[in-house]
Amino acid sequence: MTAEQKISYRNLYLSAFIINIVYFGVGESNVWTSPAIPRLKEEGSKFAGTSFNEAWLVSCFAIGQVLGPLISGCFMDTLGRKPTTFLIILFLVISSSLLAIASTVEVLYIARVFGGFSFGMSVSVLPVYVAELSDPAVRATLNSFPLASRSLGYFVMYAVGPIVSYMNLILITIVAPVVALLLIFLLPESPYHLFAKGKSERAHQTVTWLRRGAPKEVIQAEVDTMQKAVEEMKANKRSFRALFSSRASIRALYISCGLLFFLQMSGIPLIMSITESLFILAQVNISTKLCTLVFGGLMLTVGLLGPIVTRHFGFKTPLVISAFGMFLSLSVFGAHFYLISLGHDMSTYSLVPLSSLVAYISFFSLGFSNSAFAVVGELFAPNVKALGTSLTNSIGFACALLSIQLYYAIKSALGIHFGIWTFALTNALAVPFTFFFVPNTSGMSLVEIQEMLSKPWFDKRNKVVPLEEKYTMNEVC
Repeated sequence: MTAEQKISYRNLYLSAFIINIVYFGVGESNVWTSPAIPRLKEEGSKFAGTSFNEAWLVSCFAIGQVLGPLISGCFMDTLGRKPTTFLIILFLVISSSLLAIASTVEVLYIARVFGGFSFGMSVSVLPVYVAELSDPAVRATLNSFPLASRSLGYFVMYAVGPIVSYMNLILITIVAPVVALLLIFLLPESPYHLFAKGKSERAHQTVTWLRRGAPKEVIQAEVDTMQKAVEEMKANKRSFRALFSSRASIRALYISCGLLFFLQMSGIPLIMSITESLFILAQVNISTKLCTLVFGGLMLTVGLLGPIVTRHFGFKTPLVISAFGMFLSLSVFGAHFYLISLGHDMSTYSLVPLSSLVAYISFFSLGFSNSAFAVVGELFAPNVKALGTSLTNSIGFACALLSIQLYYAIKSALGIHFGIWTFALTNALAVPFTFFFVPNTSGMSLVEIQEMLSKPWFDKRNKVVPLEEKYTMNEVC
């Protein structure tokens, strides 16, 4: 039996399980508005007849998302990964508690901002936390769980939310963060953070606990690797200026911002937040609860296939197909609302909005849902990765807020169909952007990616060369 085979990852899997409970909780919080909005509007609701505004309820979560990465950036390196994760859980508890006791719409809005804090922070903190706790032998496996956990949270809201009361819906959302709060004391601090703070002995103990049964020489080799990485990181101090100090960093920044712009402007923040309301407005004669369940179930199922598709086709091809598929799906979905606006009875065509939204979420889950953040995570050099990803995540979430406000403004002025078609147009524009500017980094080392991004745009004949060809091109100016 080899040394690697003797290692027990039980404690590592326990830690990853607790972190994935947090992912589940932020997933529930993200789509809570889908089943909640119809209940807030129905007669008998304590918010019926008040100044309740659907657009602001959805937008407040996006506002929190914008600020979340900035908050985590302040605390992740100073307090540590574990305390910052505690803050994520605490914000989820505060959000659910405020929703439960809210008697005014203003409290509802504040509650959604706290939920947005948690989601935005989770995108920045939790992937780093899991990666720093993981052994390279199982890192890929552990990195595949967060998407599934978050998608499961979405599915629970879509499946259970429409059939329970408003208060029970809130109670369901508070279960996961409370469980995580009770279990967080079992989580270790990241050994990388401990080394950075000069707590070498505790870091060594943490690695030993995470790799139970590993021989001392294996533990020592990993500890030495971590110490070297921390020392290199300290030598290459992060600065905002470093993001603009090289061609590779600048190119990584605008490709990442472009990808996340098209991701958030694809319509996904809005559609996931008001799924049930959209089916109601589409005048489907099928149960909207069933439609929402099918939508959530396919999102979960197809999302799990995303990593398999990426392994076979890389990042770029699924992104292009995803954008084109979402363009077609939303074009049909918008046409359905256009015919309704003309006075046509579309209740006999209920399969049209259902099938178009199901196709939309399937294309999204196969491409942009998985690959966009993966590409962003690979483009930045190590010394600017944390700063670069935090900045692009905040910009991406700002685009989510923009997409929500833009939809409601267009809906008020021109109708729902024009709001949906705006997202369709954005997805159409994502196709050439992805094809011409986004590199397929699958299978490339981090060094190769940086070399590729550092190459000039043009060959000696002043012709633009596709980004992947720049890496292997012999004649460059």
